[in-house]
Amino acid sequence: MKLHLTGLLLLTLCLSAPIAPVDAQERATLLKGPKDASNQYSGLEYGPIDANDTLWRIAERYRQNNNLSVYQVMTAIYELNPDAFENGNLNLLVDGAVLKLPSERYIARIDKQKAQMRAEQDDREFAELLNKPGSSVRNIKPASPLVNQNDLTQTQTDIEQKITRLDQEQTRQFDELRMQFAASLENVEALLNENRKLYDRVEAVNGELETLRGQVEGDVKSQLDMQVALQQELLDMIKAEQAQREAEKQDSFLNALTSPMSLIIGSGVLTLLLVGGLIAWLLKRNSAPEEAPVTTPPISSNNDDVLRYRMLILVIYLIHWRLT
Repeated sequence: MKLHLTGLLLLTLCLSAPIAPVDAQERATLLKGPKDASNQYSGLEYGPIDANDTLWRIAERYRQNNNLSVYQVMTAIYELNPDAFENGNLNLLVDGAVLKLPSERYIARIDKQKAQMRAEQDDREFAELLNKPGSSVRNIKPASPLVNQNDLTQTQTDIEQKITRLDQEQTRQFDELRMQFAASLENVEALLNENRKLYDRVEAVNGELETLRGQVEGDVKSQLDMQVALQQELLDMIKAEQAQREAEKQDSFLNALTSPMSLIIGSGVLTLLLVGGLIAWLLKRNSAPEEAPVTTPPISSNNDDVLRYRMLILVIYLIHWRLT
């Protein structure tokens, strides 16, 4: 439906558009100007007029603004060149006349409907004039309507061809758009699938990270417990070693005291001390003053000394034996 509406619109525009000139005489006719241009006169001219010219073709060829109708251009040309028309009729151009072409501003001031009504009225008068018996008009153009039927047929054919080409182009573009849209949908679907896969991978990675974190926390905790146990064990070993060293020190002191060499040295020193003490005691006793009266000691006193001496020797012997 849209394509048909577009075709109708293009048909309307093409009907109002100027028809490309194909006549050799029209191609040979020159447009002169601009010279002495004004608000009414554009400075361009068309001519000289010959038998093949019609005001419709001239106006359609000269029109440069599609917003202006051919009827407006025709009326403006007539107003600038009234002497170039017989009996004031738009269909009766005078051969050899040179037409001054109006400016666009001058054409725009003319009412479209009035210009069309004027052209249709001239067509009717021209037809009556041709059909009137015995009529003689100077420089009457051949019976050719303002709108040539062949031109209309050619224009219609061209428009139909253009519409066909436009339909084909629109169909092709529509197919391309449809293919692009389908490709876009496929791309979007592929992106969605890829995003879904990435989401699943992220979820899997998060799960693995949670598992690793749990394992790491368990390993760290076990390692910390192991370190604490090792430190405690090391402290216990250090304490045990210190206690062992203390015990070894005490044992070494006792061993040193109870070793044979120590006993021998101790017994020897003790014996020497006892002997030295005995000698000192004897010397002290012998060094008593001579003036003292000599008295015979009783036998009991000498026996006591001998007994003490023997007891002392026995004690020394016992100590020496105990040490050895």
